[in-house]
Amino acid sequence: MDFVYFEKEVEAVIVEENPVLLLERLLKDHSFIKSTNLLQLSVYLERKWSEVKHHNVQVAMYIKKPTDAQTESRIYDLNFQTEIQGLLSGSSAKSLVYYISPDGAIIKKLLYKEKIKSREVMIATQMNSDIAFFLGVKGIDVWIQGVLYSTQNHIDSYKDLIKAKAIGIENYAELLRDFFDEYVQYDPRKRYFLHKGNCSKDWHKHIDQNPKLLDVKPEERFQIDLEQFLKERCSDPVLKEVRNRYGERYDIWVSTSDDADVYIFELKWLGKSITPSGLINRQYDKAERAIEGAEQIKNYIDNSEKTLEGLTQSRIHMGVLVIFDAREVMDDISYPPIYQSYPNIDLKQHFKVLSKKVSASKSYKHQKQINQKPPKGLSL
Repeated sequence: MDFVYFEKEVEAVIVEENPVLLLERLLKDHSFIKSTNLLQLSVYLERKWSEVKHHNVQVAMYIKKPTDAQTESRIYDLNFQTEIQGLLSGSSAKSLVYYISPDGAIIKKLLYKEKIKSREVMIATQMNSDIAFFLGVKGIDVWIQGVLYSTQNHIDSYKDLIKAKAIGIENYAELLRDFFDEYVQYDPRKRYFLHKGNCSKDWHKHIDQNPKLLDVKPEERFQIDLEQFLKERCSDPVLKEVRNRYGERYDIWVSTSDDADVYIFELKWLGKSITPSGLINRQYDKAERAIEGAEQIKNYIDNSEKTLEGLTQSRIHMGVLVIFDAREVMDDISYPPIYQSYPNIDLKQHFKVLSKKVSASKSYKHQKQINQKPPKGLSL
């Protein structure tokens, strides 16, 4: 594949490279920590964690710049047996999170009620440009800005890797449905909606008034998670936000293994979200945003030579509009006929997101109230 006109994407792969040189390359944007510090921490943690990992308790450790807030306690003095016993003896918490400095000083310790997964640590390091250890039942994973440097939990063998990537991108509808059911619907990881347990108390009133209020930058969250899901489940190469030479981007771009067919996924979310300053963004709480996404895909296809410049043997097989709909009233969306006339535009991937499970009686009552209201539909 000719990627001359496309931005490079870094994907975690198994490589044969001097581990010290590889680590130096991954740490080039983190001048506050030396590779020797990270290796020293990794070797120590691996030895100590091997004594307690059988308890099936998860721990995440994020390495941060030294601050005045750090305590005199150090990871090297920590008794993991005591820490884990504290969790197992009646505590409602199931996981531990530490923020530590490069020399092992403990900056902060947090208790989590849910079990942390290595994938969640990966996403956090990718979004926040962090370095972290994930301590799991099989050992330790080291994540650097979303790249897996070393692992004892993530992949057991090449056989597991092949099995996990058994679905081709031609089955994208199945992949999208699996992603929605496993990671998005009811927000099982409390990642997409704003929850009182993961935000400032000043924002609680917004949640009371807007039960389906999305967290900050929801599109970025959906995009990062779907990209990683496809990389894990799809047998074809997946890239995120590919840009052509003109700087135009496509949210998620996938090609078949022979490079002949290209699938472009345009992600849009509908609903209300909180802004970093604590205001409510209502700009995308309308169906017009979905139609804007359809127009973007149409433009990609109409200008396919420009879109695929540098890939002379490829064609856009399908442009897929993926809608994550978190509006209070999630009406079906009616698109103008111009978009429906394109056989290689899919506008059917509309996922209606609930923040939590509701009983059948409550769902019926809510739907009945909606049906009794005068229609607000769009005029297209």
